[in-house]
Amino acid sequence: MNAVPRQLIPRATALTNALQRIIGSFGTAVMATVLTARENFQFATMAQTVTPFSPGVHLAMARVQAMASLEHLPAALAQQMNLMMLYRSVALTSAVRAFDDTFYFGTLVCLPAFVAALFVRNNLKRAPGGAPGAAMME
Repeated sequence: MNAVPRQLIPRATALTNALQRIIGSFGTAVMATVLTARENFQFATMAQTVTPFSPGVHLAMARVQAMASLEHLPAALAQQMNLMMLYRSVALTSAVRAFDDTFYFGTLVCLPAFVAALFVRNNLKRAPGGAPGAAMME
């Protein structure tokens, strides 16, 4: 803003505010799209690897079967409970992994801006006398 003539400062401020909102909305949309895509990918990947023959899945299914037999539930209901438990576990794990992937993506997008910000210089110098509010341009 220090390069804008004094009479154009209100317009520059309005433009800056509008651009911040537009770019913020665009960034939110991009991150939501990445999150959705990664969640679908992670769910598909995990659904391929989680089978009834996996040791962890087999153990969990045995526990549900044992609980169902103690409660005198029909075998079909126990099988349905197993499927619901597996689906919920895969969905939860894929969502967590999708959030991880999205944050990694956001980090990679912000990293160049952070590096560029390290090279930004302050062109203002203190006026002779060192008053905090008094500054002059080079």
